[in-house]
Amino acid sequence: MANKGLTIKQERYAQNLFAGMSQREAYKDAYNCNKMMNKTIDENASRLFNDSKVSARIEELTEELKQKNMLTVQKVVDELSHIAFDDISNYLSYRTEKTVVGRDELGNPITDYKTIIDLKDSNTIDTRNISEVSMGPNGTFKFKQYCKDNALVQLGKHLGMFTDNVKLSGGTTNTNYNYDVDIDLFKSKATPDELANAERLTYAEIQAIIKR
Repeated sequence: MANKGLTIKQERYAQNLFAGMSQREAYKDAYNCNKMMNKTIDENASRLFNDSKVSARIEELTEELKQKNMLTVQKVVDELSHIAFDDISNYLSYRTEKTVVGRDELGNPITDYKTIIDLKDSNTIDTRNISEVSMGPNGTFKFKQYCKDNALVQLGKHLGMFTDNVKLSGGTTNTNYNYDVDIDLFKSKATPDELANAERLTYAEIQAIIKR
């Protein structure tokens, strides 16, 4: 919700800054600057940037985004947890029974052991983790859930249980997850301290440095 203490142009300026524009570009987009020199625009933009109402609005927008991101992350974690800790018994039960499969020449029953599967009514269960339910032409039943192993790995990485180790120099990677990294680009963006501790950085941290 917009700050009621701002004018329409001030609100637009704040929104532009929040979107990543420079102070000059944000001001030029919000105000009529056709007859202004860049020096004047910069002075006005800086003055407006330091206005307490504009600063408060930018902080408000930042907090709103943070809350949205937190909700999104939590929703993803909840869905991954649902997949990772789901159990097939939530959807079906199975057992082996001795059944008659035919008759011999004398009419005596021929028995064999068959697996009997009882599916639960889809109207009474949560089906979001089911990726496939089908019956083949030969009567083969197929039931698949989304991959629990992958969900567990993703959760573990989110919780910091697993780390991505990347080898930045020649030779083989020494670890669980292997990634290709543009070494020259990393070296051009990294600080001396980051270069010195490069072997300790995760893949995500390296990518963040490269994207600066």
